[in-house]
Amino acid sequence: MSLEEFERLPDDGMRHELNEGELVSVTHPKFRHTWIVQNINERLSRFVNERGLGRVLSEAAYLLSADPPTLRVPDVSFVRRERLGQPPPDDYFEGAPDLAIEIVWPSDSAEDLDLKVDQYLEAGSKVVWVVYPRTRRIHVYHPDGATEILADQQDLEARALFPGWSVRVAGLLD
Repeated sequence: MSLEEFERLPDDGMRHELNEGELVSVTHPKFRHTWIVQNINERLSRFVNERGLGRVLSEAAYLLSADPPTLRVPDVSFVRRERLGQPPPDDYFEGAPDLAIEIVWPSDSAEDLDLKVDQYLEAGSKVVWVVYPRTRRIHVYHPDGATEILADQQDLEARALFPGWSVRVAGLLD
């Protein structure tokens, strides 16, 4: 499916993404999912806004690739100020967010999550967080292939993007 065909889809009440030209339907988030998205967004936004670092967004669409078209919508994302247009684009953001965050639920497959992480990093994300609410862990992926797994009582940081910011993993999940 082309991006133009994707944009002409009728509103069927579902959320959709494009994975290398293939339509992907995404279920609407349940309450706890939205709660965690809000926790992450609030904690990051406060820090980012006070320092003018950029924007933290929920469910923003990113055109990771035009050919084949890959349009992804992370649960939460961050884009540095210098990459934002003034005014912001009235279309999909071209390229990856600097930080992409996905919240995992039982309906998500490991293969799909791995593919999304790879797509974000290949398109230019500086870091990807995959949040596992049930196991209370966050997997942190870096472009160089390094991966960290942080448990409930550990601190999450992203020094390159948010110098001086940290939060306990449990603080994002509760």
